[in-house]
Amino acid sequence: MAEPGGEGSAEAGRRARVHAWWRRLERSERFEWIAWIAGPLAGMVWIASWYRNNWYHFDEWSMIERSLDGVLQGMLAGHQGHLTVTSFLVYNVQRSVLGLEGHHLTWLAHIVAIGALHVSLVLLLRRLGLSMLFALLVATIATYFGPGGQDVVWQFQWSITLAFALSFFAAWVALGTQRRTRDIALVGALLVAAAMANSGIAVLGLVYVGIVLAISWPWRATLRALVPATVLHAAWIAFGDGTESIGTTFGKMFSFAAELVLYAAGGLLGGGETRTKLEAIPTDAVIPLDVKVLGGIALVAALATIGITISRRGMTRSVTASFVGGIVAALLCAGSLARTRAFLTNPDEFPGLRYVQWVALFLAVAFAPALATTLRPRCGASLGSSRCSPDRWSPCWSSTCSSSSRYAASTSSSASRRTPMSVGP
Repeated sequence: MAEPGGEGSAEAGRRARVHAWWRRLERSERFEWIAWIAGPLAGMVWIASWYRNNWYHFDEWSMIERSLDGVLQGMLAGHQGHLTVTSFLVYNVQRSVLGLEGHHLTWLAHIVAIGALHVSLVLLLRRLGLSMLFALLVATIATYFGPGGQDVVWQFQWSITLAFALSFFAAWVALGTQRRTRDIALVGALLVAAAMANSGIAVLGLVYVGIVLAISWPWRATLRALVPATVLHAAWIAFGDGTESIGTTFGKMFSFAAELVLYAAGGLLGGGETRTKLEAIPTDAVIPLDVKVLGGIALVAALATIGITISRRGMTRSVTASFVGGIVAALLCAGSLARTRAFLTNPDEFPGLRYVQWVALFLAVAFAPALATTLRPRCGASLGSSRCSPDRWSPCWSSTCSSSSRYAASTSSSASRRTPMSVGP
C-alpha cells in the first residue's frame, strides 16, 4: 500500500529537478529551448488555422473511391504505382466512420505530418552539429517556405510528408552513439513505416539512411536494419500494383532533373520564379535573381567549399555520411521524377513545386551540416571545455576540438613529469 502523499511528493520532486535544471541553463540556452518547442507548434497552428476550410481535391477523391472496394483491396491498390497503406486507412476511416461532410481526420493527419517533418529535420540537423537556432531556421525554410509551399496547403500530400519525417527520424537514430539491438530494430521499423506511408518517397529515404548506416555502422548491424524495408520494397515492385510511366526523350528528362535540382537549391536560399504554366506573374522572392541561376551559383560555391574541407579531413564521419547520402538521394529523386513526370511539362514550364521540395529536403540535410562544419568559426572555449562537444548548442570545428584536446593532454602530461616546487605561504 502506497504511503499517503507518496505520489504527491514524487511529483514535487520531479518538478524541483526540472526547476533546478532550468535555473542552471544560461539565458541563451533557455531561449533555444523555448524556440525549439514553440517553432514546430507555431507552424502547426499556422497551417491548422489557415487551411482548415480546404476541401477534398483531385487525388483525394481517387483515394476515397478506393475505400469503396474493401479494406484489403484498397490497402494493396497502388496510387500512381506507390504503396500508400497509411493514407488509404485514414481516408477510409474519414469516409466510413466520420463521413464526408467534414475532413477532420485528414486535416489532422496533414497537420501532424507537417509537425513531424519539422521536428525530424531539427533533430537530425542538431545531431549533425548545427546549433539549435540554425537547425530551426533550415528546417522551417525547407518545411514551410520556398520549395515547401505546395505540400503545406494540399492535405493529400500528408502521407508523403510523413514518409520523409519517418525516414529522417530513422537517420537521427542511426547517427546516435548507440548500436544496440533496440536501435537497430527502431531504424528498421521506422523505414518500414515510411514505406507503408508512401513507398515512392520511402525508397529514397531508404537510400539516404542506408548510406548513412553504411558509413557510420558496422556492416552486420546495417544489414539487420535495412533488410525488412528492402524486402517490403522488393515485394511491392515484384507483385504490387505498379503504374507504367509515359516515356519521353533523354534530353527532356535530363533538363527536367537538372531544373529540379537548381530550383531546389535556389528555393532554399530565397530565390523565386516568375513563370507558371499559365502566365508570367510577379513574385515576392527574397533574392531578386532567377532561381536557377541562384541555385547553380550556390551549388558550385558550396561544393567547392566543402571539397576543400573534405580534402583536409575536416568533416566528421556523420556529417560526411549525411552529405553523401543526401546528394545521392536528391539526384535519385530528381532522376526518378524526370523519368515519370518530364512528359507533363514543356521546357519553359515550372516542373512542379512539390517535386522541388522533395529534392530540396535531401539537399538541406546534405549541405547544411557540411557547410556549417566548413564555415563555422573557431570556438573560443577554454582548453578541455565541453563546449567543443558536438552535443553542445554551438559546436566548434572538429579539428579545433581535437587539437585542443591533444594540447590539453600533452600539457597535463608534461606538468605531471615536472619536479614539484615548494610554494611559500
